[in-house]
Formats: sequence, C-alpha cells, structure tokens
Amino acid sequence: MPAATRSMPHSQPRWRSRRSSPGIPGSAASGTPWSIAPARRAPKRSTSGPTAPLALDPSRFKLTGRVASDLFGWPEVEGDTNIHGPLSFVVPSAIAGYAEMHARWGKLPLSEIAEPAVALAKRGLPQDWHTTLKIANSAAILRRYPESARIYLRDGLPPLAPYRGP
Repeated sequence: MPAATRSMPHSQPRWRSRRSSPGIPGSAASGTPWSIAPARRAPKRSTSGPTAPLALDPSRFKLTGRVASDLFGWPEVEGDTNIHGPLSFVVPSAIAGYAEMHARWGKLPLSEIAEPAVALAKRGLPQDWHTTLKIANSAAILRRYPESARIYLRDGLPPLAPYRGP
C-alpha cells in the first residue's frame, strides 16, 4: 500500500536518543517509523501498516478500469467505496507500532510517553481556520453520511473558527 510514502519532518520522541519518522501521523494511522541510534548503527524499522478487517470481501470493491485521480493513483473503485464510507476503514495500527518501538527501545514508562497524546485526544479537535477549511472541502462527502454530517456540519455548515481579532 503506497499510503505511507509521505515523509514527515523528523522529531525527537520521548524515548532517549532515537529519531522516528511516521508515514502518516495519528493514532489510527499507519506508518513505517525508523530508528537510528546515536552511534550511527544501521537504521531499524518498525512497521505498523494498516490491516484489513478479517471479514473483508474484495468483491464489494468493483473496479472501474481507470486509475483514480487522487493522491495515491490506485485503481479507481466504483463510488470511491475504498476512500470513504463504511467499507473504507482499516484496523488502526499506529498504536501497536508505537508499543512495539517502546518494547524494543523505550527507556521511559509507556504511560509517560503517551501522556501528551492522551491530553491532545481529551482536548478534542480545535476549531481554527484550518479545521474549517478541511471540513468545508469535505462537506459534499460528509453530507452523504448522516452521523458525519451531524458531527461536522452543524446546521449544514462547517464550524466557524472563533474570531481572533487584529
């Protein structure tokens, strides 16, 4: 799956002396984090790619014979059912990958490492100009799904970022 080809800036995670570059950030995402020890030994890889549900039925994804015009250039599927909707999901795997890296190289307690992510998750999605833009760009798709529309398109519109003034 070519989804994990995006590179993110390297960041210093909370385990000591290691660097990691996730393919796609987020707890439900996937990626191939790399770790390089300060002694410049060969990099080590921890794969946490997406996993299809066990009951997945490939026949439910009818190909059109064309290549999709999206970011990935995958074969196009009728109705984009592989991109959005109830059949588009994979089993989240990033947390399992992070736990694997911690088991291999971690020095601090896992609970301490997870603390910042837990705080962000509890705080929720910020309403800023970027959120408004992303939701507005996806509004046509969000409207197809009543629960998504209820959450993201209150009164049929994307959330308005709070005015911050000059």
